[in-house]
Amino acid sequence: MYKRLLLIRLGKVLLLFNTEGISPLYKAPNSLAKKFNFDDSLFYCQHCQSLLYFPSIYHSYTFSTSTMLQCTKIKKLNSEEITLFEEVITLFADVFEMKEYVLPKREYLRGLLEKDSFHVFVALQEEAVIGGLTAYTLHQYYSEKPLAYLFDLAVAKRYQRQGFGTALMRKVKSYFQNLGYAEVFVQADREEDYAVTFYRKTQPSEEEDVLHFYYSFP
Repeated sequence: MYKRLLLIRLGKVLLLFNTEGISPLYKAPNSLAKKFNFDDSLFYCQHCQSLLYFPSIYHSYTFSTSTMLQCTKIKKLNSEEITLFEEVITLFADVFEMKEYVLPKREYLRGLLEKDSFHVFVALQEEAVIGGLTAYTLHQYYSEKPLAYLFDLAVAKRYQRQGFGTALMRKVKSYFQNLGYAEVFVQADREEDYAVTFYRKTQPSEEEDVLHFYYSFP
């Protein structure tokens, strides 16, 4: 707990000054405030990765990020949830820095969601998308059990390194395991150190060093 705090508002950003430096604060979801019977003075500090409550200028109460995880809903999208799917794609484009990204037509996206072989999972806080994961079902000819290939996984930048990606992976692995899939697998480029480190922390059964060969068409 911080012993002395100074809060300054700069436009829409609330800055926290303490002995460790300056940290931007974000408004915490209303569901968290209601859970602890607090008013609208509940904020999230990205630097210390905690929830802070400011009943006065000199006092605060902190909550670990596990509390925010408890208030996060992870679900699989159905064919009618096009808007959430669009938000997931937009989040991917932002996190992956896809500068020339163009959102496909809704009819096309709806068709994807209607396919039994395509899966979209989202992490929601107060119905706002903060993370997402897409996967494809691959049917084998060596076995009757299918495989799940994870295509994209991303968490909004302000929520990264707080356990939301791990929670998505946990949900997805459990989902496909319960359906009787043989395994779930994902590929990561060697150069993407953060991605490689992340997946190694999600307790994979094994790890392979492979090369990718692409054949692009105009």
